[in-house]
Amino acid sequence: MPLCNALIRTSLCAVAVALGASCNVFDESKIPTEDATTTLSLGEDCLGSDIPTFESLNEFRDIDTSELRNDHSSLSCVGRADGNDGFFKVAMTAGKKWHFHVKVTQGTEADPAVYVLDSGCQDSVCQRGWGLNECVVGQDEHFSFFPPRDGTYLVAVDTITDGGEPMQILAVEPECGNGNKEHSETCDSTEGCDENCRQVLPAGEVEVEPNDEPRANANVLTFDGDTARARGQIGGKCDFDSFAVTVPADGTINATLTSGCGLDLSLQLVRPDGLTPLGDAVATSAGDCPTISRANLAADTYFVRLTTQREDEPMGVDYELEVQVTAP
Repeated sequence: MPLCNALIRTSLCAVAVALGASCNVFDESKIPTEDATTTLSLGEDCLGSDIPTFESLNEFRDIDTSELRNDHSSLSCVGRADGNDGFFKVAMTAGKKWHFHVKVTQGTEADPAVYVLDSGCQDSVCQRGWGLNECVVGQDEHFSFFPPRDGTYLVAVDTITDGGEPMQILAVEPECGNGNKEHSETCDSTEGCDENCRQVLPAGEVEVEPNDEPRANANVLTFDGDTARARGQIGGKCDFDSFAVTVPADGTINATLTSGCGLDLSLQLVRPDGLTPLGDAVATSAGDCPTISRANLAADTYFVRLTTQREDEPMGVDYELEVQVTAP
């Protein structure tokens, strides 16, 4: 999730919350700075010749959509986007993650969205998993994209409301296993880190950030028998926690919040693609703790995702999660 939790209440997080920004935690000392360009001029037309090509860089670049047009307004992947949109190109490898973070400039009222189109630049391409608009005005957007095939893709920075804004963009293809914790990675080459740079969470421990995107960086739950437990904190509507759960063939998942009930929290099960919900979300009601269950699942890794409808909770609300996985 983008906001700070109890484990990462550092001065950096405090500043981020004070500014209304999100807070994915990474080691800033490992951000490359040599030969870095600080400004990126976005292309106006996604089929035009002026679109810059972006190389992976774990560093923010300044952008400004104020002088651009609104060419793309209705996309299934982000909904209605009436602001000015600008593009850059990225060469991608099938199945290899790219992470995009659009940062709102302090003092502006931007509500950013970020999405990906293929070389044909058709809005209809932008379906589930090809874009993100989860947060509200004044909050950052974090989006991980797993390209379905090799090729050059067009990445758009847009806003939901009219006009354009100065913002910042980070676009990185994190290299899991290189020992550098890059943006969107929870860990890299450290104890308790799996082959996808996701934190393996000991039973009963507090979540480790970032874990907002199921496939990209969910915490991997550790089971004691058939039960796993985790503790965490939700900070607002733009805040998510994701946990990975391995299920045997024809197995059953039961997920329950055992504390934090009555705080507008909800549970959802997500399929192995990290995108598709496995049924409807179950929310707290009249103080009851939400429970969600699915049986007869195919053997695979699924995700339990926690969200809240509260617009903002700077200090966060604590919860405890219990997940049971049983074989047939």
